[in-house]
Amino acid sequence: MGKREALQKRIEQIADRVRHLRYILIVLMSGIIGVVFGISQETVKDNIIVNTLLILGTIGVIVLGFMIRKEERKRDLFIKQLEVVKD
Repeated sequence: MGKREALQKRIEQIADRVRHLRYILIVLMSGIIGVVFGISQETVKDNIIVNTLLILGTIGVIVLGFMIRKEERKRDLFIKQLEVVKD
């Protein structure tokens, strides 16, 4: 396997990882929105456990956002390297 194929494979792996992180982010955000909606409709009791889950979920969204950005930067770096490598 040449350097070009190795870079293409690495770019595909990073793209898959970013896609999966985005799916997790969507699910997490949907859960947070559902809990907030439940609290506003008074179907979910507002207590320490629910508030803790909301805080942890919000922190998770922030962390996932940073992880996605980091992976996208890494992918962009590999794409630049791929443009330099000509078989």
